[in-house]
Amino acid sequence: MLPDGSTSQAAEDASPWAACSAFAACAALGATPAPTSSDRSQSVAPATIVGRITTGRRPCLAAPIRGYVWVSNYGGSTLARVNPNTNRLAGPKIKVGFQPCGLAVVGGNVWVGGYGTSTIERVSLKRLKVTRRVRVGAAPWDVQYAAGSLWVSNNLDGTVLRLN
Repeated sequence: MLPDGSTSQAAEDASPWAACSAFAACAALGATPAPTSSDRSQSVAPATIVGRITTGRRPCLAAPIRGYVWVSNYGGSTLARVNPNTNRLAGPKIKVGFQPCGLAVVGGNVWVGGYGTSTIERVSLKRLKVTRRVRVGAAPWDVQYAAGSLWVSNNLDGTVLRLN
């Protein structure tokens, strides 16, 4: 968690990373890692905001996907793509199910957890639209891809699902 209370998802390589707060702005930051527990005598350089991008209502998660920073807008039921080179949205927002949050990339698709719909949705990276919906447990929060499967954590029923 950053000092302002926002959260982040690690970025690709050495590019700036993205952090989103409840104010619906996504800021590209240049940050210095915090010292380890054995190295607390070092001072930590503060992060410098180098851009502020309005992505939508109540951003939930920012993730680096194929050269863009994708942001799920929990309050607006959309996905936004940010071009990190220009600090601007890369096209229109993509309408998805109610209260999206978690994101995972599998092949040419982004899977989105729909907290308010109890579904996950597949968004084609090529077509930039929802191409499939799958009903999962109650209030899916996080979606990850590991060991050849999608993993979905369901906030309200206390389960984790593995989907092939």
